[in-house]
Order: sequence, then C-alpha cells, then structure tokens
Amino acid sequence: AFAMARAAGIRHINSDLLCGLKGQTKKDFIKDIMMLAALRPTQIHLNRIKPLSGTLPPETKAELSQWQKSGLELLRRLGYEILDEESACLNGMRNRQGNYFFHLDGSLLGMGAGSLSHAWGRLRYRNIVRPSDYMEKSLSGGHFSELYYEIGIKEELLHYLMNTLLHGEDVSVRQAEERFGAEGCEIYRNLAEKM
Repeated sequence: AFAMARAAGIRHINSDLLCGLKGQTKKDFIKDIMMLAALRPTQIHLNRIKPLSGTLPPETKAELSQWQKSGLELLRRLGYEILDEESACLNGMRNRQGNYFFHLDGSLLGMGAGSLSHAWGRLRYRNIVRPSDYMEKSLSGGHFSELYYEIGIKEELLHYLMNTLLHGEDVSVRQAEERFGAEGCEIYRNLAEKM
C-alpha cells in the first residue's frame, strides 16, 4: 500500500498505531512500531485505545502511556522528531490534519478498518469498522464501494459545526444552506431550536 501510494505521487503518508488492543503485549506494540518505521511514513501517531463506553482504569491508562513513551523513544532513535505525547515526524514534515480548515475543505484518503476519509469538503466516509470484515471484503476482490459507507448530511453538518464553532467562528443559517442545501439548513434550524 505504501509503495502504491508513493508510485501514485502521494508524498506524505500519516500512520496510526493503537496500543491496548485485546491480547496485545508491549512487545507486540514495539514490534509493530519497528515494522511501520521501516516503511518511513512521514508521521506516526501512537494512540491509546479508547473504550466505546466508559473509561480506561487509571492503572491501564498509566501502563499504556508508558508504552507510548517507549515507542516514541524508539522512533526518536530511528530518526523521527517527537512532536507531542503521541506523535513523531520525519524531517519536520508535520501533517495538516491539526488544521481545522483542512478538516472542512481538504481531501484525505483513509486506508484500513474504521478510518475516515474526506474529499473536497463535500464527501466524507468511514471504512467498515470491524477489521476482519474489512480484510475479508478487501481480499475477496470486492468493489471499493463495499468497504465503506458514506456519512450523511446530518453527520456532515455536525462535523462542520463542531469544527467551526469550537474555533470561535459563527455559522449563519445562510452559510448552512449554501454548504448543505435545504435539507442541511432544516437540520441546522432544528439543532439551533433545541439548543
């Protein structure tokens, strides 16, 4: 996948690894980091798993934080620059993912189970979340469209509002209608009334 992306002219590849997966050991996590770093992605994020409900016990969170620190130290020794408590990059090449305008109007191709993609600020989709289902569809020669589902107008609007309002910008009814059409405008009005 890395070779094909690079052959297609994609120069900057961002990769995420999770620690704390069921059955995963620290040794497994470090081995995964070494394998990923050998592919030289531009940026690597080492994320702690977050439960779908509730929170991690404090001792588990502390243990996984230690895994992250060990992983980042390994990346530093492999030539990566440490950016924060979970990220490292090569040659100062930070990705634009932290810029909220990028989330609204940029294009990002997410590969792998559960990853999000967006194109031109108009289409967002999420890949099938369950890794075994994603792999089965990927390897069976199924059509690309079988690997994801499109995120609807309501989710698009909520994403837009979250990113815009949390960064101190106002959103008018006219802006909502221009961006999301009559249906999005109606959803926006209903949300505003509820608030």
